[in-house]
Amino acid sequence: FFFLMIRRPPRSTHCISSAASDVYKRQVHFSFILVANRMIIVGDYERCNTVAECLTNVRRTESKRHFLTLTGLYEGVPVSVVCGGMGVSITDFIIREARQFVSGPMIIVRFGSCGIVHDNVNVGDVIVPEASIMVQQNFFDDSGPFLLSKPALADKRVTALITEELKVAAAGFFKVATGGVVASTDSFYASQGRVSKCFDQDCSNLIETIKAKHPNHHIFEMEAHYL
Repeated sequence: FFFLMIRRPPRSTHCISSAASDVYKRQVHFSFILVANRMIIVGDYERCNTVAECLTNVRRTESKRHFLTLTGLYEGVPVSVVCGGMGVSITDFIIREARQFVSGPMIIVRFGSCGIVHDNVNVGDVIVPEASIMVQQNFFDDSGPFLLSKPALADKRVTALITEELKVAAAGFFKVATGGVVASTDSFYASQGRVSKCFDQDCSNLIETIKAKHPNHHIFEMEAHYL
């Protein structure tokens, strides 16, 4: 295999502009907000459209790279719902490119599905973790098949507000599980302990290894640690 990527030279911003940012730049119109400071990132088009139903005056922007941005108002406050797919790399694209078009603090929430590995969490529960670790396949040395980062803490105020609103919305229909650690991974399979006879992954003990260091590890997903 060989991989070829051709990038356009930076256009308007010398420090961090990229081909991906040009997707936004070509569509900027100064009469509306393209990306808001408050963002909900999802990995599925259908979920993106569903969340955006809560907004008014929605402006839809879709790029050739399949990034979908729906920006509107929630109780008069600008909010963007953004879908670009899954994984750390996609999250990096979204945040870095959006940062070029907003000023001031950004509040970003990832809303998606996850895999559960804790006895106190069930299918259908809504999880609001307090921290995240990164799990990466180790291609660098012989210290072990996977690398585990230190925990990155979620914003306490935002987490508390989200938890409060979710518990009101739950109204007995679903359980809201709070606290705990989410493991963000660089792949859906090996780095989440999914064993396969077709690949030499050495991941059969991964979940036990994570739990030994982080007993309150609840779920796997692929984006939270970057946030």
